[in-house]
Amino acid sequence: MNSAPSPSPQDVAALRLRVVVADDDPVARRLLSTTLEPLGHDVVETPDGEQAWLAFEHASTAVVITDWELPGSGGQGLIHRIRSTPRPRYTYIIVVTAMRGRSEYVTVVDGGADDLLLKPFDQRELLARLHVASRIAALTTQVQQLERLLPVCAYCHRIRDEQGGWHGLESFLESRTGAQVSHGLCPGCYQTIRRMQLGEA
Repeated sequence: MNSAPSPSPQDVAALRLRVVVADDDPVARRLLSTTLEPLGHDVVETPDGEQAWLAFEHASTAVVITDWELPGSGGQGLIHRIRSTPRPRYTYIIVVTAMRGRSEYVTVVDGGADDLLLKPFDQRELLARLHVASRIAALTTQVQQLERLLPVCAYCHRIRDEQGGWHGLESFLESRTGAQVSHGLCPGCYQTIRRMQLGEA
């Protein structure tokens, strides 16, 4: 059985991802940047978890590549902050580490990461991971968007919440957004009601 071919640099370049790199080793950061930037990716280098978090918050980020052993709260702390913050777009997280073994992989994935890349990393392997990251992030984003669709009754137009309760449109909006709902008549309803009042309907 033939294995699927690895994505070419041209395939990965077409993805145009924003990537935040978090590593306290400047050589490792530079190596990742020089691998990704020629392919057209927007790479932001950061030396610790706090600066990586600020870069992540600054703009929509497709991929975060982080060392597990970062200064401060470490890579696990950074991942926890990212996963605890709802975003309209899913962020794929790759941990780059010298740790080896199945237990380390399980630890990283259980910590909220999507994948693990061993140091020293292979360039082709990194490009393949980014190709996977782009596909999974796009699919996960679509699922999240579908989950945010409001279930509305086709007859009474009441809205179902996450617990299965049904609410009127006004009360639902006020409880979720704090917005005050005012009432009026659209032109179509105005004409219908006016005709009914005149006995024309």
